[in-house]
Amino acid sequence: MRRGAIFALAGAGFLLAGTVVVAWGRLGPEPGSRNPTSWLGLLAVLAPDDASKGHLLFLLVPALLLFTACWWQVLRLAAQRRLSTRATAFLAACWALPFTVGPIIGSRDAYAYVAQGELARRGFDPTRAVVSQLPAGPLLAAVDPRWRHTRPPYGGVAVAIQKAAAAAGSPTAGLIVLRVLAVVAVLVMVIVTARMALPTQRPLVIVAVAANPLVLIHLVAGAHLDAVAAAFLVCGLAIARKQASARVSRSRPTHAVTRARSQARVSRSREVIGVTLCTLGAMVKLPVGLGAVFLLICGVVAAGPALAARLRSVGADLLGVAAGVGLSVLISGAGLGWLRNFGTPGRVRTGIAPADLLAKLVSGLGVGHSVALSDARIVAAVTGVALVAFLLLPRLPKKVGVQATDGRREWTAPSLDQLGLAVLALALLGPVLYPWYLAPALPLLALTASRDPGSRFSPTAARRVILVASIVLTAAAVPTLAPAWHALG
Repeated sequence: MRRGAIFALAGAGFLLAGTVVVAWGRLGPEPGSRNPTSWLGLLAVLAPDDASKGHLLFLLVPALLLFTACWWQVLRLAAQRRLSTRATAFLAACWALPFTVGPIIGSRDAYAYVAQGELARRGFDPTRAVVSQLPAGPLLAAVDPRWRHTRPPYGGVAVAIQKAAAAAGSPTAGLIVLRVLAVVAVLVMVIVTARMALPTQRPLVIVAVAANPLVLIHLVAGAHLDAVAAAFLVCGLAIARKQASARVSRSRPTHAVTRARSQARVSRSREVIGVTLCTLGAMVKLPVGLGAVFLLICGVVAAGPALAARLRSVGADLLGVAAGVGLSVLISGAGLGWLRNFGTPGRVRTGIAPADLLAKLVSGLGVGHSVALSDARIVAAVTGVALVAFLLLPRLPKKVGVQATDGRREWTAPSLDQLGLAVLALALLGPVLYPWYLAPALPLLALTASRDPGSRFSPTAARRVILVASIVLTAAAVPTLAPAWHALG
């Protein structure tokens, strides 16, 4: 692609991103909260009137649609291998700049992070305390009223990050700490994921992750801790697998023995380090723990049929899990009581979760909505667990002729593609669904999208999943358009 066209796309994306940041920031906070800073005039301290909101939405929505269309076009060009790695990195950097220096947008969770860190810094038990116990002031006023009386569902690593943000001395400084950490986490996630892909497919990975509107708005601009969890996940997988995914993609093995031998090359120490990193990610957001489960299963399969070898593999991996949990407790001072709070996000409804959609359908048949919602969430949870088990459990090959040297059929370990689908299923089928829940699955789906066309999982289908999920979840997070329709009328 010509250099002039690349500069044009970079400039257009930069201007559209800047418009999104300014318009979204000027929309102000939700009722009942107050921003502690104006962020150099880019952020409204209080919500404006409906007429001003309508005018801002007339700027935000078209700019966001055009920005998403630019990303769609660049993703298509990268899939056609018409962009170089340097060009895609330049585009992603230009597009990310407004979100990096702009105010917090997309949600108010970052303010809750700082408030929860202040609680822990003051000596409160972070698994039992609620932010309403803080004295009245700018920090408490900034927290979304929905989360002022709830206990946080975050592990020890998240608590340590929150304490570091609160120790910065002011709400604004705490937000800056979270923003810097989010940017570093996204950079690590993108670089490691790109290195796990084939060199010719790295532009596609960079566009699918780094230039993704969902990542830029909710992980970078929103400073969500899911970026840190996703970075731990991909780092753990990269260390443990040692580019095994790239070797498998090039060789296209059709025999389970070949795959088992490829996975057996991964050293035990790397596997334990990978499990530890995935466990640290789970101490930020629990679903990332699927990475540790995945590595444990792969280690058992690679150990061979001998029971003693399998037990040694499981024991080593469990030591990695213990190391991750112990390290999170050491750096945070918080135990595992946060697991009791895992249902906190389910106290609200997002309206876009499959469980919510199923509940609306059932309630339309005359069933009470609360009963329908409870049953729908149970059905979604059971379905999610079943899908995860189906995707991650080892299985025997379908072809009887695929045998080991001693005549026995070899078990097949799950692939990174299956792990990506499992993480995606767990995110989509939870009680609630927020855009940033997609963060751990995005890099894995991007790796699937970068496979050769002859792979078991369709790269085209993976690109479509990334595209549709990112666009739908990003659009669902846009503030209500009611003020815009009122202004239009």
